[in-house]
Amino acid sequence: MAKKYKITLTITHVGGKCGAGCEIGKKYELSPIKTDNLCGSFYHNLFPIISVFNSGGELFFLKDKDRIEVRCPDYINDVRGTLEREVIGEWEERKTKM
Repeated sequence: MAKKYKITLTITHVGGKCGAGCEIGKKYELSPIKTDNLCGSFYHNLFPIISVFNSGGELFFLKDKDRIEVRCPDYINDVRGTLEREVIGEWEERKTKM
């Protein structure tokens, strides 16, 4: 059965003043269809990684397959965070009648 994941972004650094309200320690629960009010620019940047994490895939260059350090494209305010996934269960099989 396929695993079900929780994907969390934790803000670890803000070098200026984020116009979208990111602050150190703030957490966002994300998925391919859930932005948790994270700004569109940062979410857009993270979407490919979120999709890989959500589907159970791996990024070959990561030592820890469930964690990656990320940066917002707003380089002026230098917002950084840690994107992590954790297994929270398994998806139930869907049976269809024909």
